[in-house]
Amino acid sequence: MIITITFVVSASVSFEDFDGNYDGFIKVDPPVDTIIYFNDDGSISNTPTEIYIEFDISDDKKSLSFEATRILVTKIYLKGGDGYRVYTFSPGVSEASDLMCPNNGGDNIPTISHYGLIEIEPTEPTEPTEPTEPTEPTEPTEPTEPTEPTEPTEPTEPTEPTEPTEPTEPTEPTETSNTTPTTTEEIPQTGETGDTFSLLVATLLLSAAGGLTAFKVFLKKAQT
Repeated sequence: MIITITFVVSASVSFEDFDGNYDGFIKVDPPVDTIIYFNDDGSISNTPTEIYIEFDISDDKKSLSFEATRILVTKIYLKGGDGYRVYTFSPGVSEASDLMCPNNGGDNIPTISHYGLIEIEPTEPTEPTEPTEPTEPTEPTEPTEPTEPTEPTEPTEPTEPTEPTEPTEPTEPTETSNTTPTTTEEIPQTGETGDTFSLLVATLLLSAAGGLTAFKVFLKKAQT
């Protein structure tokens, strides 16, 4: 006769107790600490891989714990005494501890005789992030060619000093003419027409010659 007892440990873990024996699809007998490796499809691998479950048995052989890498456990069983216990994890877990067999007839926790897996759930490997392509280094800018130095301008030749002009020779002073200043003297009028004409002529002669002496001589002649 099979007696089934179901207990809900938490919202994601529950177990059922059964009488009799159970082997599962993976059986570890005798119960020891071990590591089971898996392929990508969930099948057992005979060589180490990156997908595995590590099991640990307590020193008193009455409890089991496990830790999984890149795989999840959904069901596991433990056989001890007159029956076995099946733990169900929903959703699957990567670790659990303090897993035990059902109590025996004396209401004691029996030692584990063997244990194993019932269901596993491979996880999708995390795709490694593509490394960021290094940015191309910026090409260094070509150094600016130094500008050619400006040729110094030739110094302006000094202008030749202007030769001093020769001083103008002073003009010789004009010699003062010895012209005798003329004075006008009233010519006495005569009643005669000839005398008047003679006086006019004399006046013209005096103006032309400019000499007072000639005028006096002429006047004397006219009066005689």
